[in-house]
Amino acid sequence: MKSLTKTTLATTLALGTALTALSAFDAPATAKELKLAHFMAPVHPMHRIAFAPMAKAISEASGGALTVKIFPAGQLGKGPVAQYKRAIDGVADMSFVVTQYVSKAFPKSMLLTLPGVGDTAQEITEKAWSVYDKHLASEYKNVKMLGIWALDPSNLLTKKPIQTVADLKGLKIRPNSPAASGIVKAWGAAPVGMPVSKVYNNFNTGVVDAVMIGASALYKPWNLNEPAEYVIDNFPGYGSMFFLAMNKKSWDGLTKDEKTLVSQHTGKKFSLVAAAGFNSDTVKGIAGAKAGNGAKYVRLTDEQRATFEVAVKPAIESTIKQLEKQGHKDARAMWNAIAK
Repeated sequence: MKSLTKTTLATTLALGTALTALSAFDAPATAKELKLAHFMAPVHPMHRIAFAPMAKAISEASGGALTVKIFPAGQLGKGPVAQYKRAIDGVADMSFVVTQYVSKAFPKSMLLTLPGVGDTAQEITEKAWSVYDKHLASEYKNVKMLGIWALDPSNLLTKKPIQTVADLKGLKIRPNSPAASGIVKAWGAAPVGMPVSKVYNNFNTGVVDAVMIGASALYKPWNLNEPAEYVIDNFPGYGSMFFLAMNKKSWDGLTKDEKTLVSQHTGKKFSLVAAAGFNSDTVKGIAGAKAGNGAKYVRLTDEQRATFEVAVKPAIESTIKQLEKQGHKDARAMWNAIAK
């Protein structure tokens, strides 16, 4: 009997030790849900390639104890402009942010969008991470930054073939961001701002002569291959930056293990996956143009491209000096680190 008691006690202790060793993630009854907001449809590459797989990975790795519920298509608030505010205010625990829409809060991050940083979304994303700790972290102090990535630099959609800077003189061009207006002016053109939803009609009716936008916009949902007659590739266009922001209280409310888990499935690796998602649509757009599906494909030679790059140097220098005047003394050092 005494021996049986010892055996039972040993078994009980062993079981207790095993249960203690199990992670808190093995208790779905206490599941914690994080809300992720974005404004795109569920068919968008960001949802399919980045957000949905990330949410699934976190849920599976936690045994269902920590989940990420995605609210697409503006379900937690319409449009892209206020997404950052939703993360700050806690309307969403995580929110997808287009940096251009909050550019005043992220002035040095906007340097990554200038011509001459990189030719692909992945290349620019790598550079963003290479300077993040030293030059950018302070801009994200109001949120927990879970990912920062780029869109491919914009192409130029036109009504006439473009080969030199002189070909743009006097044209009315819709820039892909208000911040790109200075670049358009450096080419001798006039920037005409408008949301992407109005580009088709304004391009079709001649309100603008050209559009600075990624080749992915040639087809659904924007169908700009219809009003455009030419797609200019190997063009030093203006880029776009994005990030996934997490509400600081939501982050602080996670356990150490939960923070580790979220970090494992976000960060640089996640950012490069997101960048590749955007790049895939650009590749499809260029392939369609090359195949003759609408607008004619024109690729600038490297020599032709260089003339556009030279023309924008004064505008880039002006941007750097403006940042320095605003107190961002490391703006030039950051530019030197990311410029090709």
